[in-house]
Amino acid sequence: MNYLSKRLIRAILVLLGVSFATFLVAQSTGDPVSLLVKPNATEEAREALTRHLGLDQPVLVQYGLFLWRALQGDLGQSFVYNQSVVSLVADRLSNTFLLACASFAIALVLSVTLGVLAALYRNT
Repeated sequence: MNYLSKRLIRAILVLLGVSFATFLVAQSTGDPVSLLVKPNATEEAREALTRHLGLDQPVLVQYGLFLWRALQGDLGQSFVYNQSVVSLVADRLSNTFLLACASFAIALVLSVTLGVLAALYRNT
């Protein structure tokens, strides 16, 4: 196997590991059903919401569904904002791009300046 294919396999394994760790942390934060239903909701309503969210499935099945949906571009629904996660990310993408460009410009100016100074004052 050549170098590039080994690196690609490692990158895929790292992405799977990070996504699984993130998924487990999100699952361990508590019961989302209790956050979404009203305190006076019936047990039937709670069970229906649990089934609707797929929380009645084993954790590995939930993770598999999470991966499958993520590969299709469906990152789910935000419990806090009650919007799709993709639309929330898209709304903030322009600010993220602006911040990344500003950071790159600052890093470029600093690195070129420090590089020139290091070349001028070599061995001092």
